Amino acid sequence: MPASNLMIFDDNCGNDSQILSKFAKPCIGGVCVEELVVVGEQYAMVRGCHSILMGYNNYTTTLNMTKPSACYYGEISGSVIYQNTPYFEPKIGVHFCNDIDLCNNMLSTNYSMFYETGWDECETLPVTTCVSCEDYNGIGDCNNETQNCTGSWCTSVIGKIDDLPFITKGCAPYNPLSLNNASCVNISTSLIIGEMGDRITQVVLKLICMDDR
Repeated sequence: MPASNLMIFDDNCGNDSQILSKFAKPCIGGVCVEELVVVGEQYAMVRGCHSILMGYNNYTTTLNMTKPSACYYGEISGSVIYQNTPYFEPKIGVHFCNDIDLCNNMLSTNYSMFYETGWDECETLPVTTCVSCEDYNGIGDCNNETQNCTGSWCTSVIGKIDDLPFITKGCAPYNPLSLNNASCVNISTSLIIGEMGDRITQVVLKLICMDDR
């Protein structure tokens, strides 16, 4: 599973002031990241080390940073329901950096400014149309490409859960595997199902791909 358990939850994570220094930790791979998702007047912020956010037990991804800082701005396909109100195309911004310590404190929780205009420092990603489908062991349909979604990157996850095949295709607002190149990774994880004492561990093998078309 991802190593996100190495991070902490704190209400101050959304602040862009110097108090963020209290969250400072060494970053393996040297690339820091921050992500802000805005839904209506609500926001969610994540700041941390890219290798920790994306790392798995048998795989660690590293970004090829050709410049010290890269920020992208886009929309999430579809809608989100919050307090019985639908919000269409929630906004998202993500910033990668490795130029100085604590560089991932650029994004602000000033949600009204973000939701309307984004940031001048962030590149607005172009939008493409992708196939949207799910299929698990013959239940579902990824052969009929009539359903679609819009996003900056098309996603494809193909794999097996205890030898039963599955496939999922959809959209993403940015590419967490590579800054600007199509890429694929093989990942092996485990899935624990059940409650109380009755728990079953299932092996999940999957190929995750990101493409810009």
